[in-house]
Amino acid sequence: MLNIKEVEVDTEKEEITIREVLNIAEKKIGKPFLYKMLNKDGEIMRGTIILINGRNILHINKLDSVVHNKDIVSLFPPGGGG
Repeated sequence: MLNIKEVEVDTEKEEITIREVLNIAEKKIGKPFLYKMLNKDGEIMRGTIILINGRNILHINKLDSVVHNKDIVSLFPPGGGG
């Protein structure tokens, strides 16, 4: 998708939502990618996997899941098939 293995997101807040992390990362990278992961209503598209420290955010609090300093966020856009 973007061929980027790691992006560090710095913030002054102790904790932020994954939604905020994604928006900051997209701005920092300088290339749009959220349109491949979120639908037009801003919700997670089917097939998208977003993990915080290995835990799927769908089982936490979806895009309102909280990210703390030093947490690791992993993004997996929907895969194609055929």
